[in-house]
Amino acid sequence: MHAEDMNKEFRMNSPALITWQQKAISAGHLAAACGTALGAVAFVAGSPYVVTAAAALVGLDWYTRSKRDNDAFKRLEGIVQSGALDVASQQRLTGIVDEYSQRALLKQPVRIVSMSASDKEMLPEFRESLLETYPSRLIVIDKDFANTLSDPQLRAGLAHEIVHVADDAATTKVIADKITKFGIYVAVGGVITTALSLNIPATAIATLFFGAITLSNVAIQASLARHGEYVADRGSVLLARDPGAAISGLSELKKFAESKKPTKTDLDTPLSSNPRFSFFNKLGVALLRPHLTDAARSRFMFKVAKQYNIDS
Repeated sequence: MHAEDMNKEFRMNSPALITWQQKAISAGHLAAACGTALGAVAFVAGSPYVVTAAAALVGLDWYTRSKRDNDAFKRLEGIVQSGALDVASQQRLTGIVDEYSQRALLKQPVRIVSMSASDKEMLPEFRESLLETYPSRLIVIDKDFANTLSDPQLRAGLAHEIVHVADDAATTKVIADKITKFGIYVAVGGVITTALSLNIPATAIATLFFGAITLSNVAIQASLARHGEYVADRGSVLLARDPGAAISGLSELKKFAESKKPTKTDLDTPLSSNPRFSFFNKLGVALLRPHLTDAARSRFMFKVAKQYNIDS
């Protein structure tokens, strides 16, 4: 059967990759972020300059990070050709991404770039990227890691990333991040202004409030990230129809990452995951850990496969 006909059949006979319930949960996370921010604003009512300063800090952070990331993407464009896999392998990656993009009904193209170790030396912002989705519909895969995967494992991994693009998870997380930062900045401003008034009891209360705002915002971001992984894992099973390959691919990813032994500097990059998430991952706080354990992801994906009668 022709690839286009296969994609058409898939879209007609498969459930939605992103359900309305999943979209509602994402909206709920954003609503919760807005709620904490509004709570912080109410806390400093009567001090408009605190709110203004917090908004300015968020805007400055957004601008500087966007500029830094855009510069990195521009430099990446300059070395794409030199860092590409051999022609046959690059076509293999692009072919899989294009196929799944069509199945996911993505109207705009998704690009995939494979990066060698030498490329990452020139672009340290992507040094920790083994298989990751970035804004502007860009998937970056480590060249050496790609070569360790079997075809089913690679297809399952790329399907996972395509669903991240379809879910627009990156944009949702960026917005939630800015809103929660705004809430934290406002709370900090409230603590400072209260302390300057030399009202010790009020300062203590303000400090506790700031701590609560910070913890709730971290929890919101981590929960949103975990929800995004659930959505992508479910979609990966529906697209690639091979949960076993997805699970074994996760194992290979873990082994490869451990073999690289990234340093603290490697993780402290503009495009890296939020360091607060890394902290909770290492600490093992289950409720605040954005990524599920491999065992939990395995159980979930096999459950999805069973639900939709997919051979596993």
